[in-house]
Amino acid sequence: MAWFRVDDTLPDHPKIQQLATALGIDRTLAIGHVVRLWSWVVRFEPDGDITDHAATVIAGAAGWDSDAEKFLKAMIGCGLVDNGKRRMLHNWMRYAEGYRVALRQRTLRAKHARLSRDCRATVTRQSRTSNVDRTGPDRTGPDRTGQDQTKTSLSSEALDVRVVFDHYRKAGHPQAHPKPRPASREWRAVKARLAEGYSIQDLCDAIDGCHATPHNLGENERHQKYLGLELIMRSGSQVTRFIEAKRGGNGSTPAKRKPIAPIDVCLNDVAERMIREEAEAKKAWEAVKQAKQAAAAAQKKEEPNDEPF
Repeated sequence: MAWFRVDDTLPDHPKIQQLATALGIDRTLAIGHVVRLWSWVVRFEPDGDITDHAATVIAGAAGWDSDAEKFLKAMIGCGLVDNGKRRMLHNWMRYAEGYRVALRQRTLRAKHARLSRDCRATVTRQSRTSNVDRTGPDRTGPDRTGQDQTKTSLSSEALDVRVVFDHYRKAGHPQAHPKPRPASREWRAVKARLAEGYSIQDLCDAIDGCHATPHNLGENERHQKYLGLELIMRSGSQVTRFIEAKRGGNGSTPAKRKPIAPIDVCLNDVAERMIREEAEAKKAWEAVKQAKQAAAAAQKKEEPNDEPF
């Protein structure tokens, strides 16, 4: 909730007396109209600019039910409203301290929330730096699944999902989902298929199968391509159909397709990218903290201007 400052000199200020005289009302009523207008401005025009509002709107905001033009002219005449290139409340930003503080805090909270969302899907830095092996694929033999052991312990849900996203980008969509988020439909669809028992390789094969299916490549009545990741992962039956298209040869592989790296290499690539992203997020958050500290220091140094209005 934003707030503004009202000095103890307001009841006896000459401008209030001038306003009361111009409107033909009691000085106490004049104070009420002024404060009510200020309350409206701090909510709807917090920078004090009321240029875009008609006199009827301004008078209504102040609770003035009589002649709106008379009220606005009285406010301008006594100096409570500046009527230059823009119609502004006089010295408004000097008194709207609560708005300025709230705006700074809201901006910092938004930055903090954005950085937190970017880091939420990753594992801890200590885990990543201590467990990622960059020596390459394991040559000692296959693991229990028949695949070469991956060179990372980052076999978390987030890493598995991001490997699928990485494969999708390499399948012909380099700009798609650069920073996938757990709240996205694509993420939830991939997560659901993994939970149903499909392996990472299954899902990557489904992506390739979709890109090898003529109908999805645009050979249909609408001549439209249907290659979205959420469409591919929409259901188990959808995934199975595209896997069969890849492994059973039911589609034709698009021309000029680049070979895609094996899954174990993709795992290492994604893990290293996650490390870099967290380092960038941490650096950005440090910058936000420093900006917050600088803003707080500047606020402390500000000396209140005691000049009324």
